[in-house]
Formats: sequence, structure tokens, C-alpha cells
Amino acid sequence: MPQPSYSFEMNALQPFVSHVALLLCCSMSFVYLYLPSAICGGTVTNLSGHKLMEQIPPFLPVERSIMQSSTSKSHHLELELTRLQWLLLANNSLRGEIPVNLSSCFNLRILELSGNNFTGHLPVELGSLSHLVEFHVDRNNLKGAIPDSFGNISLLKVLSVQSNELSGRIPESIKSLNVLNVAENLLSGLIPQSINNLSCLTTLFMRVNQLQGSLPHSLGLTLPNIKVLRLSANQLNGIIPVSLSNASDLEILELSMNNLYGGVPASLGSLKKLSWLGAIGNNLGKGQANELSFINSLTNCSQLTRFNMDDNNFGGQFPSSLANLSTHLLFFGAIPESIGKLYKIREMGFGKNKLSGEIHSSIGNLTLLSQLWLEQNNLHGRIPSTLGNCHNLFLLHLYSNALNGTIPREILSLSSLSRSLNLAQNRLSGSLPNDVGNLERLVELNVSHNELSGEILNDLGSCANLQYLYMDHNYFTGELPNSLISLRGIEEIDLSHDNLTGIIPEGFANFPMLQKLNLSFNDFQGAVPAGRVFSNASAVSLAGNDELCGGIPELQLPSCSSKKRGGKKRLLKLTISIPCGLVGFALVIFAVLFYWFKKRRKRSLSKSWPEDSFMKISFGDLLEATDGFSAGILIGRGSFGSVYKGILEQDQTVVAVKVLNLQKKGSFQELFG
Repeated sequence: MPQPSYSFEMNALQPFVSHVALLLCCSMSFVYLYLPSAICGGTVTNLSGHKLMEQIPPFLPVERSIMQSSTSKSHHLELELTRLQWLLLANNSLRGEIPVNLSSCFNLRILELSGNNFTGHLPVELGSLSHLVEFHVDRNNLKGAIPDSFGNISLLKVLSVQSNELSGRIPESIKSLNVLNVAENLLSGLIPQSINNLSCLTTLFMRVNQLQGSLPHSLGLTLPNIKVLRLSANQLNGIIPVSLSNASDLEILELSMNNLYGGVPASLGSLKKLSWLGAIGNNLGKGQANELSFINSLTNCSQLTRFNMDDNNFGGQFPSSLANLSTHLLFFGAIPESIGKLYKIREMGFGKNKLSGEIHSSIGNLTLLSQLWLEQNNLHGRIPSTLGNCHNLFLLHLYSNALNGTIPREILSLSSLSRSLNLAQNRLSGSLPNDVGNLERLVELNVSHNELSGEILNDLGSCANLQYLYMDHNYFTGELPNSLISLRGIEEIDLSHDNLTGIIPEGFANFPMLQKLNLSFNDFQGAVPAGRVFSNASAVSLAGNDELCGGIPELQLPSCSSKKRGGKKRLLKLTISIPCGLVGFALVIFAVLFYWFKKRRKRSLSKSWPEDSFMKISFGDLLEATDGFSAGILIGRGSFGSVYKGILEQDQTVVAVKVLNLQKKGSFQELFG
């Protein structure tokens, strides 16, 4: 039988084509709308993803015939919509409210409005669409409650309203669903009891809401066909129901970011199809031994590829059966000796727990490992150098443990490290190896809050992609290397609470991306650079550097000119005060030295020391050079006195000035010996 055909003048369709495309089912044949090729490129039965940007008209005519308005100023195409079965408008930019008159399309089977900019409420009238099987309105801006009238749609199998701003309770009236997706809304209250009656339910998405209460104890019995259960990021409490082991088709169980407590039922090991088990950010475990024994049962889950239990209270050691888990496991697990047998593991993490013991060297066998999270535990011992075998590693987080020893050079030789190397808050000692220059692609380096020492190396300037550098709360010494100005993409630097000296490099004022600079509580001196980050007092911290001057007024540092005047005032005070201060000792010492050198020159028969080879330096010159023997330029202190660093004003010569305490026994021998 020939298919019926209908034709329309293109100008009659023009006002309507930007609103909606319809696929009409007329008996056993399709009616197609032919739209201008400039818009659709040919025959269109579905306008999903065509970047439409108008409103759906508030009217949808339901005349029994297809006709065209005879008025030239208004072209409203009136279609027979009573037999409309599919309305597909996903992934456009349609706006406005969902038309109430859609309820007149009483033969509608699939209504797909996802990925638009619809606002307002879900129309209560849609509950009269008794033939509706699927309703999708994800990723819009809808508010208000889910209408109770949706429970009247006896044929409804899929209700998906994810990523809106819907609030209130989930209706108790819902029934007969296979898929319920209400994720990423503002829904509150308890999980409705009617969920227990949805024996055909296969997918339940309720993640990222404000749901409260506990999970029904019989959940696995009343939902025997459930495959996907995602309830993360709510306010649920109670225990993980043991009955879930009866849901033999369960593939994904995601309960993270709630307030669940107790243990993980060992009976979950009977779920042969389980591929993802996640419960991070709960209160599971009590920090006691053997709380991880449930892992033994998971060896039966041959399909398990993702296992995540971070940020709980589990205690004890990992069972050796860990190595018997699926070799395809995307594991967030950890560190017995047998971990080295999981050769195919690519990601591993069990951070924010109470795990103890050492990181076994066998972890270096995981050569495919790309990310390793073991932060915030009680791990101790050395960082295994065998991690240098993991040539695919781009993230390593071992912070907030009790690890000691030096940073292995093998790790800093991993050019693959690109995202983050975070070893902060441990007990690491020694210097930062010069191999750090190999980390040319690294974005974040954090070795703060350790016991590291030595100078900051020039090699650090080779880390061209570095954006975040944290080396604070250590014992680093020396001056900042000029190579650091090569870090053109740097955004945050924290070198506070170290023993760094010298001036702040002028190049720090040229970093275009620098948003935070903390150099506080060191021994920096001289003028503060001007410009960029130094122009924002909230972005720079220089407290505890008593010899700094200049900068913007908000930094509350003395001006560099007043600092010089202050030095002259101290000079006056020191020259007036005589008996027992450092100045008195210095006068005696330099008088003796002057006399001694003069006498020695007269006695010397050699001409290798001409008279003008010694600089003539007054006591005032020395006071000026050392800024009045300021504590800020103290180099060291010994048994008989102190040594200061000075800069002679006449030729900028750097000198070391030793001031002896003549009240100490043996100081004269120190002078002449």
C-alpha cells in the first residue's frame, strides 16, 4: 500500500520550525515534516541537538485536519496531534515554561525535553498522559515539586528529571517504574515507602539531594531486579542493608558522602555482577582490627572494576586476599606485600583512613599505575624508591602520614609526574634532590610541613609548568635562586616559616599569574619589589621579616629611607653608651687590631704587604655597614662573641665583622691566636 504523503508550503512552516519538530504516527505509517534545508538539511523527524533557541508555543492545536492559516500576517501550522507519539526536543536551547497543552497529546508515548533552558514547574496536567511511557526533562532549570499526578500514569516506565532545582518530597504515588532518576536536585525528606513496591525497578538515581533517614532494611528483597543504585551525597544514615546481597543483578552500588555507619556486609561478595562499590566519606568502621576483612568476600566479584572506601574509619591491615581481586580492578585500595601482584592496576587510593604499616617496596611492580592516593593515614617508614619504576605515574599523594627518611631521587626522576606530587605533613628530612628539575610537566609540588633542609636549588626553575609550589614549614636556608623567575605560570608560592635569607628577587613582581605569595617568617632583607602581586596586600604575606622595607602602605613595613635614618639614630645611641655593650667590645678589638697591624708592618722586612693593601675603616663605617650590628644580619654566635655580615658603603664590599665579648675568659687568646 502506498504511504500517505502531505506537503506544506515552506513559508507556512517558517514561524514554527524553530519551535518544534514532530514525528507523527498515523496508523502504521509516518508523517514527516519537511523543513527548509538551510535549517535541517533534509527530512527531519527529530530536532534533538539542533540548537533551537525559541519557546515552544503555548498553543498546540488539535484539529482533526491538517490546514494552513489563510491570514498572510500569521502563519500558524495546525496539525493533528491527537495521534502524536514521540516529541523529541533534547539538547537545544529552548526556553520558557513547558506548555500545559502538551497534555492534549493524549497518545504521547515518549516526551524528551532534556538539555534545554526550560523554567517554571512541571505541569500537573501531564499526569493525564495515560499512554506516556518515558518522560525525560534532565538538565533544565525547573523548580517546584514533582507532581503527585505522575503516579496516575500507569504505563510510565522511565521518569528522569536529573539536574534541575526540584524540591520537596519524592511522591509516594509513583509506581510501575523501571527507571527513576531524580539526581542532582534539592529533594528532601525520606526515601518513599512506595519504592519498596517497584519490584521491576532496575535503575535508581537519587544522588546529590538532601534525602534523610536510613536505607530500608529489605531493600535488596523488594528490589530484586535492581542493577544500578546510586544514593551518594545525601544525608542518609544507618547501616548498609545486608539484604542487598539478594539483588543478584546489582552492578553499581554507590553510597558515598552520607552518614552511614557500621561495617560493609561480607555478603556483598555474592554479587557476581558487581562492578562498582563505593562508600567514601561515611562513618564506616571504628578504627579496630579486622574491619577490612570484608575484602576477602569481594574476591568472588569477578567483574569488580572500581572499589572506593576513602574517608572512613577503617582500621587494621589489608588482607592478603587483596591480590586475588579482579586484575581489571580500578582499585582505590592499598598496601600489603601482595599488592605487587596486581600488575594491571592503574589507579589506587585509600586515603583518609587509619591505615598503618609501611608502604611495601613491591608497589613498584605496578608499572601501569597512573595515580596513587594514600594520604591522611598512619603510614610510616620510608617512601619506597621502587616507585621510580612506575613510569606512568602522574599523581602521587602521600601527605599527612608519618613517613620519614629522604625523598627518593627515583621519584623525582619520573618525568611522567605532571598533575601533583604531594608529600606534605610527614617527617621527611635531608635536602630536596636536584633531580627535581626533571619534573618539567609538574603542576603542583607540595613538600611543606616536613624537616627538609639545605638550599632551594636552581634546578627548580626547570619545572616550567609549575603552578603551585609549597615548601613552607621546613628548614630551607640560603637565598632564593634567580632561576625561579622562569616559572612563568606560577599561581601560588608558599615559602614561609623557613630560614631563607637575602633579597626578594625583583622577578617575583613580573609573574603574570601569581595570586598568592607567602614569604613570612624568614630572614629576607632589603626593599620589597613593586608591582603585580606586591600591589595586593591580601595576596602577599611578608610578616616576620624584620629587615624588609618599602612596599605598599598596607604591608606596614618601614620605608627604606627611614630605615637608613633609623640606623643613624642607633649609631648615635651606641656610640654614647660605653661600658658593657657590644660597641665597647668592638672599640677595644679594632683598636688592638689597628695597633697590632701597624706594629707588624713596621717590623716586617718583606714588601709583599704594601701599606695601602689594608682598607682604612672607621668604627662608624662598621656600624653603618652592619646597620648598627642589627640582629637581622647576624651570621652566627660563638663562645666568645658574634659575627655579623656587613656591606661597606664606600665600595659595597661585603665583610664579616666579629665582635668579641671581652668579659668572656679566653677572648684575648681568641683574638691573638
